[in-house]
Amino acid sequence: AISISIQLKAALKPRHQQVAELLVREGILNGVVLIPHGSNPPVVVGKPVLRDGEAEVRPDAFSQANVEVNRQLVTRAVELASADRVLELFSGNGNFTFPLSRNSQQVVAVESSSVSNGLAQNSARKHQISNVRFMQGDANRVIDGMLKEAPKFDAILLDPPRSGCAGIGAWAHRFSAQTVVYVSCDPGSLARDAGELQSNGYRAVNVQIFDMFPQTPHVETLMLFTKV
Repeated sequence: AISISIQLKAALKPRHQQVAELLVREGILNGVVLIPHGSNPPVVVGKPVLRDGEAEVRPDAFSQANVEVNRQLVTRAVELASADRVLELFSGNGNFTFPLSRNSQQVVAVESSSVSNGLAQNSARKHQISNVRFMQGDANRVIDGMLKEAPKFDAILLDPPRSGCAGIGAWAHRFSAQTVVYVSCDPGSLARDAGELQSNGYRAVNVQIFDMFPQTPHVETLMLFTKV
């Protein structure tokens, strides 16, 4: 099964959609997502949503490129982050969320992408997963709102973009989290955020490297922090 997304540099034209429909009709592709230039919503042709375990994958939403290494990463991260109440930041399409939900009483999953969040919620409905609360929005804004309610979490799991997650140290402290599991694709932002966690009373106790992108200098890093 193959689906693709196409990022257009101009407005969507009828011939773009006609070609996509032909590729689907001929069975060459399962689906195509056409993303016009500007703020217009994407156009979906065929059935571009594919499945990876419980999670749904669409080509215009983030997912890890290396399936086998990703499974190893998820297994280890979930092993470290499982607790009664878990806050997951940058939760995407549920890559970590659903395995985590099997080992935790409640998971609060925060994601900014409406496409990724929609995929995750759809998967949860299909599999009747009821112990996950999905929240869509920018992590900073969502966390600011949550802090006013003063909830407590036993663990935080996050998989941010390359820019990292400035503020994670203070957030973890205010949520009284005993464990922070940080998945990173950028050593620089990870080092910055690790320093912030340390200054808020957390100690790095485990680090593991995953060769997600063989024959390139890029890796995924998993770090475990615990409250001192």
